[in-house]
Amino acid sequence: MKAAFPRARAIFQLAVATCGVAALAYAASTGTWRPQVGSLLIFVALSAILQRSGFHTTKKVTHCLVGMVDVDAIPADEETMTLLHTFFSRIGAALENILLYDQTVHLSQQRAMLLNVSTQLATALDLPTVQAEILVSAQSVLETDVVWLFSISQNIFTLLAGHPPVWKAGNVILQPGISMPVSHNPILSQVLEEKKIQIVNRGDTPNTLLQNKGLETMVIAPLLVGEDPIGLLVWGSRQPNFFAEDDKLTLIQGVANQAAIALHRGMLNQRLQRHAEELAEMVEERTAQLRAEKERTQAVLDAAGEGIFVLDPQGAFLYCNPAFESITGYSLVELQVGSPWRWLDENEGNLFKTYQNREILSTRWEKEIHGWRRNGAPFDAILTLTPVHDEDGNVIEHVGTLQDITRLKELDRLKSQFVSNVSHELRTPLTSIKLYAEQLPTASAERSARYLAALQRETARLEAMVEDLLTISAAGPGQNPHPDFRPAAGALCPADCRRPAHAGTQPWLDPALPAG
Repeated sequence: MKAAFPRARAIFQLAVATCGVAALAYAASTGTWRPQVGSLLIFVALSAILQRSGFHTTKKVTHCLVGMVDVDAIPADEETMTLLHTFFSRIGAALENILLYDQTVHLSQQRAMLLNVSTQLATALDLPTVQAEILVSAQSVLETDVVWLFSISQNIFTLLAGHPPVWKAGNVILQPGISMPVSHNPILSQVLEEKKIQIVNRGDTPNTLLQNKGLETMVIAPLLVGEDPIGLLVWGSRQPNFFAEDDKLTLIQGVANQAAIALHRGMLNQRLQRHAEELAEMVEERTAQLRAEKERTQAVLDAAGEGIFVLDPQGAFLYCNPAFESITGYSLVELQVGSPWRWLDENEGNLFKTYQNREILSTRWEKEIHGWRRNGAPFDAILTLTPVHDEDGNVIEHVGTLQDITRLKELDRLKSQFVSNVSHELRTPLTSIKLYAEQLPTASAERSARYLAALQRETARLEAMVEDLLTISAAGPGQNPHPDFRPAAGALCPADCRRPAHAGTQPWLDPALPAG
């Protein structure tokens, strides 16, 4: 920085010369000369001027011999004193205005520098760029030999950036990324504790940062966000007392304030980017999980043997799996065009309306229905519908299943027919056995022998039928019970049990048995 108030010093010299000329002119007009009067007058006048202008000094004004004036010869009248007072008051006012002007210009220069620093730092967002801009701004404002930017976190100093990039301080090599505990540097710790700028000179206190390279003085400025320190900005110079001037400290404070804002913004931006990257990874991972889950669910739905479908709240089809299409013969596109329930029998009526009008709307609903496939073949099925609600209890979808029971119904019919046939076949020998057993106690010896033989035949016939039933029940679906298996048809209807041509009204009885 250049020397402060150069214009004020020039005016000081001009005032000295002006006072000398004024004293000389006054002496010439009165014709009186006496030693030391001019210098005394000049000293007194300048003291008044400097006191008025606020410019205080302990140094004496250099004496200039401009003439000799007999102070006794100067009239002490009111007019002369008023003239002298007016003259020197105007000189003091002029000097005061010049000093204020110089101060205004100097403050404007400082503000311009700080505005330039603020503009440069405001354009940077990512942390490396912010660190570089802070170093450039700090170096350009003070033109020091070194500048260091430290961050502070959990009582650990970390050098973020430096100019020059590498600096040997004692046994420590300072370069970006190096960290040190706060307790290892008392000066930096004191600055963080007091939260104000501090100037350190060589010899004031042991300081590792001032070792080597001939640094004579250093200024440390805390970077504060509110009351919390987030870092330090350090300048170092080889010139003793380089930071002693107040205007430099003002600039340092301004740069530190702007640097704190920019560094905090860069740190926040870095954390935001890191958080955004973590969120992106989480979203990508969750998306992959949902995609895999959807694929698994779709595979389950496609492989399900039952028809599964989804309806909107009004009953329109949103989805149906391949099993549903196989049962009804209609594809999803066909179900979404025209009547979606055209595969139901006409006697079923408006099935969806019946489902909606039930008393308990939140439960599962089931009904056995009859329908027609697209090719015209009939089928029987069990239809279920279950509503799906949102958080507010509103129905957003209906999930349904369609289980084809056509084969089960046919098997049930065959079972009934089989049971009926078996019951009929079993009743015939049982009836014969019962009648022979009833007649046996009163029969003659000859008839008793014939009745016993008939009972044995009917019992053998019944036993053969039971064995056939056991053989059939042991066989699997679609399997032949045994390669040599043949139903005992003779046992079911033996020839000697058939009605002879001369028999009476009971063809399966022995003719010797009494009628009625």
